[in-house]
Amino acid sequence: MPQPLDSIRADLVPTIRLAPGLKLRAFHVTDAARLARLAGERSVVESTLGIPSPYELDSARDWIAGLPARFEEGVEVIFALVRAHALIGSVGLTLEREHGRAEIGYWLGKAFRGRGYARLAVNAVSDFALSTLRLQRIYGLCFSENLSSQGLLRRCGYRREGTLRQHIIKDGLPRDVVCFAKTLSSRHASARLSGSGALPCDSRVPARSPRDSRVPARSPRDSNLNRTPEN
Repeated sequence: MPQPLDSIRADLVPTIRLAPGLKLRAFHVTDAARLARLAGERSVVESTLGIPSPYELDSARDWIAGLPARFEEGVEVIFALVRAHALIGSVGLTLEREHGRAEIGYWLGKAFRGRGYARLAVNAVSDFALSTLRLQRIYGLCFSENLSSQGLLRRCGYRREGTLRQHIIKDGLPRDVVCFAKTLSSRHASARLSGSGALPCDSRVPARSPRDSRVPARSPRDSNLNRTPEN
């Protein structure tokens, strides 16, 4: 059964199996070293907001330690993308539950790009948002020059909605971003055409928990604009 957002508890972030040896799961404190190394790569930092450079191990540990509270508050749902039990990237949702929507963001370590991992992960988290959390809309923002990330969102069924001029300040300079979105109605239309359903995930029905606040800190998932240059 789909689980509305108010019934999702932080300790029950589902594990979503994407392919043999590849899955999405909750972050563990043991991921901190790889998180700092991979998310701190120049290509990731340059296409994101909020990831410190250099990305220190203590900062990675603190960010992971704060994830349960941000989930409990209804602020973020963050998945670690894992291959053969090792972190290779992340996909997550920044929730705006009063409007039934979320922003999707992702990053992928440079050594793991070009293999289709990001496409599998973005599709799965999009399905989780629309089917399990019952959101109406998911959107993603890409820097206007990041054509690879724009192509990834298109391949995942997102539609380009337009350019937001000077929408983001990055390194002290205003930057244009392109907005892509997927809605519940468009997903249903695609499912009817393809005959596909929801991706399988390991989850349980949790107890309710309160959610009524937002956190100001940016996350190394995407900080509302974390786009891997390739899929």
